[in-house]
Amino acid sequence: MKNNQLDNFESLIKSALDKQRVPYDASDWKKLNKKLGPANKPFYSSPWFIAASITLIAATIYLTSVFFYSETTEDLISSEEPKNTKTEIQGKPKNELTTSEKENNKIKEDFINAEKVISENKKEIAEVESKEIEYIIKSETNQSEVKEVVSENSNEQITHEENGYTPLDSEFENNMIVETKDEVTIEKAAFHMSTFECCQGSTIDFVAEKQNDVEYLWSFDDGSYSKNENPSHLFENAGSYKISLIVRSKKDNTIMTRSNDQLLIVHAKPLVNFEWEMNEENGIPYTSFINLVDKANSWSWNFGDGSISNEKDPNHTYRNKGQYLVSLAATNVEGCTSNTNKDILINEDYNLLAPNSFTPNGDGLNDYFLPAALNRLNGNFTMTIYSQAEGLVYNTKNIDQPWDGTNQKAGTKCKEGSYVWVVKLTNEKGQTEQYKGAILLLK
Repeated sequence: MKNNQLDNFESLIKSALDKQRVPYDASDWKKLNKKLGPANKPFYSSPWFIAASITLIAATIYLTSVFFYSETTEDLISSEEPKNTKTEIQGKPKNELTTSEKENNKIKEDFINAEKVISENKKEIAEVESKEIEYIIKSETNQSEVKEVVSENSNEQITHEENGYTPLDSEFENNMIVETKDEVTIEKAAFHMSTFECCQGSTIDFVAEKQNDVEYLWSFDDGSYSKNENPSHLFENAGSYKISLIVRSKKDNTIMTRSNDQLLIVHAKPLVNFEWEMNEENGIPYTSFINLVDKANSWSWNFGDGSISNEKDPNHTYRNKGQYLVSLAATNVEGCTSNTNKDILINEDYNLLAPNSFTPNGDGLNDYFLPAALNRLNGNFTMTIYSQAEGLVYNTKNIDQPWDGTNQKAGTKCKEGSYVWVVKLTNEKGQTEQYKGAILLLK
């Protein structure tokens, strides 16, 4: 029964609501739209969407960095792992040191460690000396005060303690003695050098005082070290070098002695260079040499044909064409010498511009023989003509007396054939030169 009554009540309510009509009001829609916001507003402008996007980006960056760091760490670890046996056998690593470099580095390490020990010992010695000086000053001061008190009170017996003077007690004395015994006194190691001044590229010999059961540690101040008792060392670069020697015991590596640094001065060699150019004067070719040496005061040239010169910028005439090795040595004020060599090419022969033949037949053409250069040099000369069969046939010292094809001794005409001529002259530098060649006499 109760269920039927409830059903009748709901039917009554529904019937009443169906008949109910709510009047339309346009402003209600405006109010609703205002609460909902614009209908066409994009979804990604929502604050919630923006916040979610920022969170997602941050998480992505974090995960990426973690992954990159993990990969990089693995790469670093793998790169630090030792190479396998096959790789080492196949090829020597580029950075591997040579045996001599390894040995030098080992001696260097020993020398530096020894220097540290010496430095620490010096500090300990300084502290002991400071205590000794402090005690001496205090002792002298107290003794002076005692003397003053005694002089003022000559009839009274004054003890040291009464005047504030404390004598050196046995305990302090023992401590001082122990410290003096325990301190490592580094004596001066003695050695000798073959010289204290040399030129760049010199090898210097070093000799240490002979000691038994010791090890020698040399420092040459150029990055090189040695354990030899009497080493020799090449100094390739100029500069000042402090040579040091430390001697230590082979038994327990105790530092025995340490030398005073000895100064070695290595002077620079001059930088040697030169150029050249071909010239001609009065038909006579010559080569001009241009000295490009820096900081030198003497020079020595060798022109490669047996001729030399000590001039700074010499000229030289080559008689025969060909290639010549020219060398220049230069010495600076420190006495250091260096040199350089260069090849030069001579394209033409020069033999006083002498002709190959002449025809002394009296036709006025080519009737005389005389090297043309003798007319241009204007110097003293002697020309001699030789025949294979008759020996000396002509001799002259005058450019106005060329050879006319006669035998000067016999006063007769020479036969057709080849003759040898020799010219000795004094050049403009006062040097003696000799030239020779062959001349063909034709009728």
